[in-house]
Amino acid sequence: MKRTQSSRNSQKKTFDSVEADYQITINSGEQAIQVPVILKIRGENGFATIPLRKTTNDEQPFQPNASHQFTARANDVGRIQRITIEHQGTDYELLWHLKTVEIRKGNDTYKFVCSRELNMLSMMNIVDPYSRLSL
Repeated sequence: MKRTQSSRNSQKKTFDSVEADYQITINSGEQAIQVPVILKIRGENGFATIPLRKTTNDEQPFQPNASHQFTARANDVGRIQRITIEHQGTDYELLWHLKTVEIRKGNDTYKFVCSRELNMLSMMNIVDPYSRLSL
């Protein structure tokens, strides 16, 4: 029996990408790093990948015992469910003490308590929100 392809009207669904402004605060502990860091935000509507390169006041990011702020415009993930933060260091002596990550999006603030040292062997940390505060 020979099958024939039905003549369906193939229509591709297109979605307009909605963006949001993110204000990100990273708190480092005693150990700092000077390598690229990437923040991946997972939410109910997808994910956003944000490279953290330049602070809002042009300071060198991820210094010891410091708080650094970043701003980014990226895909609106909706309600934030989880983040992954990773570095791209290749030095075996690399050690970064990541204390907390706070993300403000619109009227919502999400705080992630990491309290973890990231090194060459553990290059990323996946964290669920500690609290979600609506302002």
